[in-house]
Amino acid sequence: MIMKIDYAKFKMPVLAGLAVIFVGAFVAEWFYLYDIRYFDKLLHLSGGIISAWFFSVFFRKELGISSKFRAIIIILSATGFVGILWEFAEYISGAYVSQIAPIVAHYMFIGDLVDTLGDILTDLTGGLGFSLSLIFRLKFR
Repeated sequence: MIMKIDYAKFKMPVLAGLAVIFVGAFVAEWFYLYDIRYFDKLLHLSGGIISAWFFSVFFRKELGISSKFRAIIIILSATGFVGILWEFAEYISGAYVSQIAPIVAHYMFIGDLVDTLGDILTDLTGGLGFSLSLIFRLKFR
């Protein structure tokens, strides 16, 4: 049996995610927003919220029949996975892609371990904030 996927329900979180990437990649460069301390953390917090939003839509059925704790774990796991993938993309772009396409390296910053861990923690914080607000709004059992 083939399941029909309603892609329209993913439109808003995907557009919000693209907007955050656009702001982070272009608008922030044009207006020197990266000179503002912790601006990148604001982007990671936004990314965590948007990832959690996307996965709350994606896992809607599973979350509806789950306990509150399990719903939070599902959303946080998916959000953390996206954050880790993003950090891998930053590393790969700086370590390997920068020689081939320097423009990519300009928009992907590789920090040290403390920066990477802070980015992932900030992603998870955004995901946790969204998860808790979702739980209280939808009143999972």
